[in-house]
Amino acid sequence: MPSSADISKLIADADENEGDSDVRFSTVGEYNKSVFAASVNGYKDMMMLSLVPKDPYPSDDSIFEMKDVIENLMCHPKGIFLYDDEPRAIGLILASLDLMNTIKNRKTMYSAFLDAMEPTHISGVILSEEILDYSVEPSVSLLDTLSSKGVLFGVRVDKGVGPLSGKYRDECRTDGLDQLVQRLSSYKKVGCKFAKWRSVFRISDTTPSHLALSVNCNAIGKFSAITQSLSLVPIIEIELISFKTSFIIEQSAKILEKVLIAVVKTLSDFNISIETTIIQTSMPHCTIGCRTGKITTKYLAQTFLNCLKRSLPTATGGVSILSGNMSEDLASVTFSTLMYIKDKYSPWPITFAFGKALTHSAIQVWDQEACKDAQDQFRKRVAANALARTGRYKSGAAVTVAMHDDLPMDELVH
Repeated sequence: MPSSADISKLIADADENEGDSDVRFSTVGEYNKSVFAASVNGYKDMMMLSLVPKDPYPSDDSIFEMKDVIENLMCHPKGIFLYDDEPRAIGLILASLDLMNTIKNRKTMYSAFLDAMEPTHISGVILSEEILDYSVEPSVSLLDTLSSKGVLFGVRVDKGVGPLSGKYRDECRTDGLDQLVQRLSSYKKVGCKFAKWRSVFRISDTTPSHLALSVNCNAIGKFSAITQSLSLVPIIEIELISFKTSFIIEQSAKILEKVLIAVVKTLSDFNISIETTIIQTSMPHCTIGCRTGKITTKYLAQTFLNCLKRSLPTATGGVSILSGNMSEDLASVTFSTLMYIKDKYSPWPITFAFGKALTHSAIQVWDQEACKDAQDQFRKRVAANALARTGRYKSGAAVTVAMHDDLPMDELVH
């Protein structure tokens, strides 16, 4: 039996050599040692799983509590406001306004948008950990404002994405499982009802790879198990980012379908309640159009719905749609088209989950000393998307889908 010192050394060696599959062994002893090291890696994974109960499937009371949250989040015709940008991202917005990236300036922006939210159009808001981690009085008032309006709030708990190692370094992994139980427990105490985890997949003719799917889905499973064990609703965000390659909308939809199927399989493996889980994703995008030429919003919406039907169980708690790289108006028009045709095809409730598509116009008229104009613009966009959820939003703008810009890896790393 190996000593404790041997085990410690093997753990260190396993960490150093993790992911190296092309290994040659000169002796049987070296092979046996490698097998034990592999078992150590498996043991470390089991230690992470020990953070949740042995049977992580929620109790009946927890399921009832989470279903109530989902019912309120999906309440028609309301939507979800994504306000979970990290301080660095808020800093870029402030810099565009010639303002310093200070806590005071960020708080002013946080307060302006959260105060302007109307419960008739917004059912929930996803916040950053910074807002919830404030230990000073203003942060308490922000949460009190949301509670007094009857708007549910949750938190994004992932720590951003980074590159995989070796030949897979062009693909992404999501970090943030460290101390997740403690963080979520503290957020639940201040009133959070749900938590979001963002996974990014870079797509091309050869990606995402099996490794990228495995690593990200494993993290999603652990996040979901921990979240539901605390009676919080997991919101799983799937985002596809394109390499600089040419592909049509049908290819993007097929990759999204593949990713969603892998995610659903993982949720089943981790014994997650799919009825109390929300899947959040953007519509498929492309670089060169579709098989028939230009893409109309109707074609995009139908392709997206077909993708969801092939990959998501009918029992899924809900689907929330991201705006992706679309402009405010195009996002509203596309979402409205989706909602107009979805009743014939979708078994799950669908809502919008927009961030920039609600705040872009407001930022253009931002005044740090007087936020009324920005708040008015924000309310207009929120009302427009509430109307879009009924399938009745119209615009005079052209309704062909704009191409997405490619994003370099350094823009993905938060």
